[in-house]
Amino acid sequence: MSRLKSINAIIGIVVALTMVLGTSAAAYASANSAHSNAVRSGSCNLRIWDFFPSTQNDDERTAFLKLANDWESSKAGGGCTVTEPIQPSGGYETPFINSPKTAGDIIMLPDDQEGVVWGDHLIAPVSLKTKDYLPDALEGAVNGGKDYAYPMFLETMMVYYNPTLIPSSTFKGKYTWNTVAAAAKACVSSSKCDYGLAWQWDNVYDDAQFLQSDPGAGYFAQTKTGFNPKKILLASKGSVAGLNYLKSTIAAAGSPVDTFLGANGGDGTATSLFEAGKLGILDIGPWADGEFKQIPFTNYAVAAPPYLKDGSKSYQGTPFVGVQDLVINKFSPYLSQAKSLASYLSLNVGKSMYQAGGRLPATKAQFNALGNTAEIKAYKTALAHVRAMPNIPQMGDVWGPTGSELTLFMEGKITAQAAMNASAAAIKKAEK
Repeated sequence: MSRLKSINAIIGIVVALTMVLGTSAAAYASANSAHSNAVRSGSCNLRIWDFFPSTQNDDERTAFLKLANDWESSKAGGGCTVTEPIQPSGGYETPFINSPKTAGDIIMLPDDQEGVVWGDHLIAPVSLKTKDYLPDALEGAVNGGKDYAYPMFLETMMVYYNPTLIPSSTFKGKYTWNTVAAAAKACVSSSKCDYGLAWQWDNVYDDAQFLQSDPGAGYFAQTKTGFNPKKILLASKGSVAGLNYLKSTIAAAGSPVDTFLGANGGDGTATSLFEAGKLGILDIGPWADGEFKQIPFTNYAVAAPPYLKDGSKSYQGTPFVGVQDLVINKFSPYLSQAKSLASYLSLNVGKSMYQAGGRLPATKAQFNALGNTAEIKAYKTALAHVRAMPNIPQMGDVWGPTGSELTLFMEGKITAQAAMNASAAAIKKAEK
């Protein structure tokens, strides 16, 4: 399961994301109790609540713990030990909110969830070496003018294609979704593949590149000091046009919305078809790249999101950039040690984590150290045209209503304008 699908589980809806489910809640409770006893005994035992998929691939946790052990052995470790209980079904946001005093000292969260725990005053402010990070990594780490998270990994939507089915020339120059859709349809028409193009059209995270590529479109208006929750942009002309463009792209690709796309299959089905050589193009985030590396599966290439063309206007595809962060539980008895470890991990996760699971480091040095392969070039192009995911609590009210309206629109039951009007109205109502 993708990291994004784990985000869906955490907030109880179908959205974007990235993380996978671990063992049962009962197993988690037992592990947490043991670690809590270790803390109460007076020893410095730092608990990291992570989101790595141990049930499917333990390589990520192994690589991450290797970094943690390096910190333990250093002077900064000061005799501390580090443990990582396996993530329970449903993720960490809810148990953190419900029982913060027994939660982990360091908790991994996607930046859009941090607005909730920040609003509940559960995380401690930190001090970032901002010059060390890629600019896109920092926006979600700041709330109220203070740093509240250590960025670790970046992720955004990318186009993965099978080069034996789809010509690489499709992705040369200023390619648009029209171009991509035509290549997808040709793949099916020639019987090279069963399906041409797939992504989760009912997923707000996946569809962001259509809803916010127009300069005046998006979710919430962004200002110099953050996002304005009172100015919702979903019903704007640009967002509506993008939604119509999305539907026309699926139609042009010859991919009906009632197949494996969207809620009828999602990432898992589409990824399996892609790996089997039955799907030509898959629009998904780098968590898929992580899965490909784990299998391993090598018959794929990566391209940045295409342009959107609306009449005479052309917009660079602008998906969300999601940031996976480390936050510090303000109730931790080891605040200084937790901050030291989190900072160390944040600055040092790099090639080992990329090789283990396709994680893109948030620091300039570690990202540049990945090299300049065609894949990394595509990521760099994509990250030059992204928007930060709003890290305000109100973002939690977007996923459900907007996803429901997207489904009604794609099924032909309402117009794009009606869908976006209803979505904006539902978000406003939730805030009252």
